[in-house]
Amino acid sequence: MLILNLFIRVVLFLVFQFPSFSINPAYAISETNFEANRYYTDGIQLSRANYWKEAVDEFRKAVQVDPKHKLAYANLGVALSKVGKHKEALLAFDEAMRLGYDHALLHYNRGLSFASLSLIEEAVKEIELSLKMDSRNVKAVYNLGLLYLKQNKQSDAQKMVNLLYTRNNNLAKKLFDVIPPKYKVMSVDNGGSLKGRVSLFGEVPHPRFFPLIASPNIEYCNRISDGKGHRILFDFTVSESRGLKDTVIKLVDIKKGKPFSNRIQKLVMNRCHIPKYVIGIRNGETLLLENTDPIRHEVATYEFTERGVDQRSHRPVDANTSQVRDVFVKQKTEKFLIKCNLHPFLQSRGVMVGNPYYAITN
Repeated sequence: MLILNLFIRVVLFLVFQFPSFSINPAYAISETNFEANRYYTDGIQLSRANYWKEAVDEFRKAVQVDPKHKLAYANLGVALSKVGKHKEALLAFDEAMRLGYDHALLHYNRGLSFASLSLIEEAVKEIELSLKMDSRNVKAVYNLGLLYLKQNKQSDAQKMVNLLYTRNNNLAKKLFDVIPPKYKVMSVDNGGSLKGRVSLFGEVPHPRFFPLIASPNIEYCNRISDGKGHRILFDFTVSESRGLKDTVIKLVDIKKGKPFSNRIQKLVMNRCHIPKYVIGIRNGETLLLENTDPIRHEVATYEFTERGVDQRSHRPVDANTSQVRDVFVKQKTEKFLIKCNLHPFLQSRGVMVGNPYYAITN
């Protein structure tokens, strides 16, 4: 099963600290305990080298010599889970807990073993407890999200995406991609259409002027200036009849209907300008950036949230190359901005849509 395979891959190979030999002097000077600790240390070294079967043998020797060696039992559980013996791993974890060892990562690995045995409810309880003890484990957050999906709790899984978004964006995107979308595709017969017009009333806002003296590549950019050392960006394009161009009209709260287009949307950078001032795009969609200019553009993405504007990515697109990016924004984000930080007049906008029923005025 896909989800359980993901669990196996994210098990931490070393989750417990080395024992301190100075905690109990009487315990430390015992030849028996020296021998147990030698086996335990060998098991740790083998674990670090990913020799899990051999590590199991060493940890077992440690607990045979010293049945109260709680760290050996804990790491024995990890090693057993790595070789697929999850029932035995749970017994080892239980013995470590019986001996008084209680750690967030013990509960996390215990939860992974429960999940591998398809004991989902028990796995959820263990990983939730692990995160209460230590909320920093991003892999625990990710795996808890997967478990919520096994329980058909999509909203709880989305909460895990939100937690991961600023802490580990790659894991957040990975979890987001496996959450079923709210919008369902179905066949549509005799579908209707809507027609209308968007008009601007009042004075048309002035365009923005960008002084080229502050931009690099002035020799190239100056060829398409206003002749006075500026690049002009028209945020509002209005026809003689007051029709407003580049306005996104979308239907909201549509639960099912026609599929999204399979075509990848493309933003072309030509003469330090993107002809598409705005696009409609869904969260998680792939976007193609094509730079036809002979200069590099430092393209950054900014998302607009209730807290303000946050820069989410910043990667160069070299001259005469293309680049694929995944649009992934925080939940409830309504729009984002793509622009070149070297040439700020090169920019476009994205309006987030939850279904394919939207249009852009022309």
